[in-house]
Amino acid sequence: MTEQSIRALFVAGIVPGMILAIAYVVTIAIICRMNPELAPGTGEKYSFKEKLKALAGTWEVIAIIILSIGGLTWGWFTPTEAGAVGAAGAILIAIARKKLTWEKLMQSLKGTAANSGMVGLIMIGAFTFNYFVAVTTIPQNIVETIGGIQASPIMIMLIISFMYLILGMFMDSLSMLLLTVPFMFPVVIALGFDPLWFGIYIVLVMEMAVITPPVGINVYATAGLFKWLTLEKVFRRVTPFVLAQIVVILILLFFPEVVTFLPGLLR
Repeated sequence: MTEQSIRALFVAGIVPGMILAIAYVVTIAIICRMNPELAPGTGEKYSFKEKLKALAGTWEVIAIIILSIGGLTWGWFTPTEAGAVGAAGAILIAIARKKLTWEKLMQSLKGTAANSGMVGLIMIGAFTFNYFVAVTTIPQNIVETIGGIQASPIMIMLIISFMYLILGMFMDSLSMLLLTVPFMFPVVIALGFDPLWFGIYIVLVMEMAVITPPVGINVYATAGLFKWLTLEKVFRRVTPFVLAQIVVILILLFFPEVVTFLPGLLR
C-alpha cells in the first residue's frame, strides 16, 4: 500500500522480532519467579549435544524458511515466488513423510481459498474506500492539521499509537492496516520518519492493540478455542505481555536504527 520493498520489510523486522522474543522470555521468567506455581518443578536437563541432535527432526522446516525467506532476502525470488516455493516445499515434505492424504490436501485448499477470499474482499473494500478518501483530500488535511500541532514528532507518534490501541478494541489488524495507512503514511513521512521503520512499528502497535483489554479481538479468539478458558483469565494473563510490547515499541520509537540498520546494509 505504500510501495515499499517487501524484501526490505522482512529484513527490517528481524531485529525487532528478536527483541520482542527476548522481552517475552524475560516477562515469562519474571512471572514464574513471582508465582512459581505457574511453572511447578523443572524439566529434565539435556546436554547441548542432545539439543543439537533433537534439531535434526526439524531440518525440513528450517530448510523451507531459509529457502523461501532467505531467497527473498537475497533477491532470488519475488515475494509471490517465495510464497510458492515455501508452499511447494511444504507439500513435498508432507509427501516424503507420507503425511499428506487427499482429505488433508482438500482441507488445506479450502482453508486457503476461504482466507484468501476474506483478505481479497477486505482489500477490495479498503482500496475502494481509499480512492474516495483521496478524492476528499482528507489525508492532506490531516497532515496539515498535525503539522500545526506544537508537539515533537515522537509525541505525535505516541498519539497515533494510542489511536491504534482504541481501534484494536473493535477491528482486526488487517482491517486497521488497510483502512488507516492511507491516512497515516503521509503524516509519518511528513514528520521525518523512515517508511520502513513505520511499517515495522505500526505492525507491532496493531498486534498489541488486538490483545489489549477490554475488547482485544485476539483474546476473544483465544478464549473461544478452549471451553475452560474464560475471557477474564486471558485478559489477566495477557497484561504483562502487553507491557513487554510497550517497552519494545518505545525502544523502536526512540532508537529507530534498530529497524533501519539491517536494510541499510543491503542497499
